Amino acid sequence: TSPTAKRSFVADSLATGMLVMLAMTVIQRGVGFLRGIWFCRLLDDAVLGQWSMAYDFAVMVTPIMLLGLPGSLPRYVEHYRVRGHLRALVRRLMIATVVLGLVFFAMLIAAPKWFGWLVFSEPTNVSLVYSVGFSVVAVVAFSFVNQLVSALRQVRVVSTMQFTQGVTFTILGVSWLSCGGGLAGLIATFGVATLVAMVPGLISLRSGWRGLPQSDDEFDAPSMWQRLLPYAAALWAMNLLINLFFLSDRYMILHLLPGGDGGGQAAVGQYHSGRIIPALLMSLATMISGVLMPYLTADWEAGRQQRVRDRMLQVLFAIASLFTAG
Repeated sequence: TSPTAKRSFVADSLATGMLVMLAMTVIQRGVGFLRGIWFCRLLDDAVLGQWSMAYDFAVMVTPIMLLGLPGSLPRYVEHYRVRGHLRALVRRLMIATVVLGLVFFAMLIAAPKWFGWLVFSEPTNVSLVYSVGFSVVAVVAFSFVNQLVSALRQVRVVSTMQFTQGVTFTILGVSWLSCGGGLAGLIATFGVATLVAMVPGLISLRSGWRGLPQSDDEFDAPSMWQRLLPYAAALWAMNLLINLFFLSDRYMILHLLPGGDGGGQAAVGQYHSGRIIPALLMSLATMISGVLMPYLTADWEAGRQQRVRDRMLQVLFAIASLFTAG
């Protein structure tokens, strides 16, 4: 390993990562909370319900559609980096992610009326479906970069990406609505903000990529898939159950509530308003778990199993205490 490789992607310590992440999260979630309240004031109930459905669909369908492959990066990046095969791993996962994203986008373009009925209960409003398709593509790209940077334990970069996304979308979204813009443009601004938020991660990856250690041994691709696919499948099944659980209530309200499409959309909007504070706490827990996984993986690969157990207990105690106080 060359001296340059040793300086490539120097990991933030877990304590530093947690502190930075929590500080950025407080600011970012505060901005997101104000944005949510602002949207509730600027949009009527029905349009707010459509926005809630579009946002949740774009965010929650992505890990299901990608079969859990990018989500496996935090588990296996350290394993292949110390062996000098990280470039090959990332290249293959990136190709698979692009293919899956393009397949889903093609399905959405081929059947816009069906997706319009599914997401908005409005099969004739094709412009909303195309806006959602653009946002899904943006979320796919952001998700891959975010998972890779997080797996490399660049917590400050991950926090900067998520902070940039929240602030940029707040500025663009509120400005758009204040100028009289419609829902399709609001969905598109979310996609634009998501693409802008990738920039810090791409800069970090570019600066450290050349210094990665490389092995002269031939990369065993079949072995990689045999190792990775069971984990990705378990992650996919977990995402499927959790995300369908979170989406099922809104879909039942939208499609099964008496009162027609307008009544269902308005009820979803009211439900969205009532979930702003609980969703804030859940997003904090999700972000902490994403930061923790690469550190546990690094300790496990180094043979420090006791340290993994100790860190798990410390984090669980801290989170339980924090949420109980909250």
